[in-house]
Amino acid sequence: MDDGVATGSTVRACLQQLRNADAARVVLAVPVGPPETVRELRDLADEVVCLQTPGDFMGVGQFYDRFDQVSDEEAMSYLERDA
Repeated sequence: MDDGVATGSTVRACLQQLRNADAARVVLAVPVGPPETVRELRDLADEVVCLQTPGDFMGVGQFYDRFDQVSDEEAMSYLERDA
């Protein structure tokens, strides 16, 4: 799951890592991504669920009212809290 894909580089690395870990099934769920990137990702996952693949895609942020960046420290605090 991701907040959206643009180039797909990060998601590709994650999907490859899951494959290397012998995951039984790999499903990618994203709300939005460019059509070509989503098409390419379908080769790397068992299933890809993407709600929107707009032809005029310029960036994930254009599809959110607020798209604030999360710092590494904030992300780590969530992971540590919920571990």
